[in-house]
Amino acid sequence: MTIGLLIMVYKRKNWAKIVLLLLFSLALLGALAALGTLETPLINKVPLFVGVFVYSMAIYHFGFAESFKEFFRFQNIEITAPLPDSKEIMESEKFWKIMEITKSESSGNYEKQQSRLEKELLKLTANEVLEFDNKFKNLKRRNL
Repeated sequence: MTIGLLIMVYKRKNWAKIVLLLLFSLALLGALAALGTLETPLINKVPLFVGVFVYSMAIYHFGFAESFKEFFRFQNIEITAPLPDSKEIMESEKFWKIMEITKSESSGNYEKQQSRLEKELLKLTANEVLEFDNKFKNLKRRNL
């Protein structure tokens, strides 16, 4: 059942995410209740500690993690029209202007430049991003 729900979450079903969060929360409460009420040696409670950890992480991941929220938003983006297979290459002046902006605003920090490049590419149309990618690949091929 859990695997089926995870597949439905991957397929953008919001109801599956809610059901998973509910089930994980119930399992976490059950494990916590068992930890507090069982009169057994600590070593026998190890599976309950593992359960508490696993269910807590699952609840955090599906309910609160920014990376999952971003993935879920991405999964729910409707593609209205397929992108054409573009062989067009972005003109050099525009390409290098984008690269210069990202480099100057990142102060030589590679991770910052990648983040800044992502923001710059989000300003472009889908075709322009393809043209940028084609230009980048052509320049990379020349330097290999």
